[in-house]
Amino acid sequence: MFSSLTPFTAQDWPDKLAAIAWVAGCPLRCHYCHNPDLALGKGSLPRREVLDFLSRREGLLDGLVLSGGEATLLPDIEGFCRSVRELGFKVKLDTAGSRPEVLKQLLEAKLLDAVALDYKAPNAEAYAGVTGRRGSFADFRRSLELVLDADLDYCEVRSTWHSALLSPGEIQAILDELERRRFRGTWALQNFRRPPSGRILGDLPEHRPPRFDPGKRPFTVLIRN
Repeated sequence: MFSSLTPFTAQDWPDKLAAIAWVAGCPLRCHYCHNPDLALGKGSLPRREVLDFLSRREGLLDGLVLSGGEATLLPDIEGFCRSVRELGFKVKLDTAGSRPEVLKQLLEAKLLDAVALDYKAPNAEAYAGVTGRRGSFADFRRSLELVLDADLDYCEVRSTWHSALLSPGEIQAILDELERRRFRGTWALQNFRRPPSGRILGDLPEHRPPRFDPGKRPFTVLIRN
């Protein structure tokens, strides 16, 4: 179920005007999560209301971003994406890659135009430290394989950096793997910033990153401070 709907964004999908439908719930417990209520909660916004909204925005919006929480938790997400497509909108999926079987289903059905995948850490130990969940790294790895091999209009891999959770060397390891795998999309580094409410899912000190130089890479690098 959806938690809420953001009617307009020009920032979440380059060169596209979109709405964002927020899916409630997440299997991960990332310490820096800005949306603890969304990650832990249940949605009350029916999908019919999202589709009705889109039907009134034909010609005004390019697409819909499915985000969360974890968007792949949406029941019958394939059917929902088909309904969005039938209304004439493109679909972007934001995911942490925790459900690779759902991601594969959507990609094979050619229902996704864009994907943003959270690359939280380069190894299982660091991944568990960030997400609070052991055993989830293998699911992410399968999702990364799928995204790197997919034919998409836009592909973004993004990493959130908190200096208490990831070292500069671990951030470099993420970049090095993407380069080794011939990634040609966009990698975005999001430096942690505490939200105005001060509420995050975990208990973290302030983010104090050392100087970081990603170096010259064969893909687009964005640093979001």
